[in-house]
Amino acid sequence: MAAGRVATGFSLPYVARYSANGGVVTYTGARQLARGVNVNLQPESSDDNNFYADNVTAESASGVFTGGTVEFEVDGLFMNSERFIFGLPEAGADGWTGFGDDAVLPYLGVGFITRWMSDGVTTYQPTILTKVKFSLPQGERATQEDEIDWQTTTLTASLMRDDSANHNWKFEGASFATEAEALAALQAKLGGVAIAQISGLTVGTLTLDPVFAAGTTAYTASGSAGDTEAVSVTAGTGVNVAITFNGAQIESGDNIELVAGANTLVVVASGEGMTTTTYTVSITAA
Repeated sequence: MAAGRVATGFSLPYVARYSANGGVVTYTGARQLARGVNVNLQPESSDDNNFYADNVTAESASGVFTGGTVEFEVDGLFMNSERFIFGLPEAGADGWTGFGDDAVLPYLGVGFITRWMSDGVTTYQPTILTKVKFSLPQGERATQEDEIDWQTTTLTASLMRDDSANHNWKFEGASFATEAEALAALQAKLGGVAIAQISGLTVGTLTLDPVFAAGTTAYTASGSAGDTEAVSVTAGTGVNVAITFNGAQIESGDNIELVAGANTLVVVASGEGMTTTTYTVSITAA
């Protein structure tokens, strides 16, 4: 029986928005940050506080956690992840995102999974750093030479205690036999993964049954063959939509023409690090 374990991998860095109220810490909007390459955790603690008497150390109070940093090496951030962890505004009408006075660095919870091996058995353990704040990254890129130089991104965050009664700075979960189980535990601890949803859906003058709600994905409607209806889809922040009508791709604002019989409108909402949601409207045209 092995007396210890050795780390053999690091994966799936996740982030979630941190908040605290009355000593209760909550997380929202959990999502995968990027693809993990390396993590370097460097907590700091105060020195032991010793009391001397009779020429010896008579009492000693051990040092406590005071802060520290964590460095994540990842493949590279999509713009949505940069906005999330650096508090950046949405892109302007020209598609450009500004890094200026309106950027406010938020407090976040961050988690990841460590793969361990002990006595030939592989396990996966989730870890959560309860309250961090990222620093803006320093960028360095090099041109390609004879071979591709795979260039990663290093993100540095300050470690803090959370605002719970116990002032935790880290949680370590149980060990799991699979990475999927460890990821599910990590996501649950961070309040659940962000779900990509739309906030509005109309099909011209047709009446959707049931009435549209972001969490409802299946609808029916009826109309007349030859009718032309305008499809309008409203998406939430960071959510992309793909729309098809009877298998053909369309855009929000486009008109559709109903054919006799069954018609199908499909809206797929997705976002970086979010769970995809598919909405279906089955339209019967007499």
